[in-house]
Amino acid sequence: MPGQITGARFGVQLLGGSLVLTNAATITGTLGAVRGSTGVDKVTSWGTMTRQVDLADGTDLLDGRGDQFRGSVLGGNGDNKLDFAATEHCRTRSLAVRAMTR
Repeated sequence: MPGQITGARFGVQLLGGSLVLTNAATITGTLGAVRGSTGVDKVTSWGTMTRQVDLADGTDLLDGRGDQFRGSVLGGNGDNKLDFAATEHCRTRSLAVRAMTR
């Protein structure tokens, strides 16, 4: 049975260089589920992420095709790729995103 990860600010905060997060739990925090690093991050989720996913800077991948995602995604600087399962509310399975300068 999947568990739950809850943080005071973010459920998971990736610190350092390029990192990989594979999730099968429920992740949440008062500000968001995940805060990425400035490196190249890969977040794959088959669980649930609530609130915000902030990929931060870097060329990142968010693969939520098996996820129950409830929130928003911030890309930061860099070229990011978002993959989600198509539903009646989200018709696009894959979306490449180039962040705008803040």
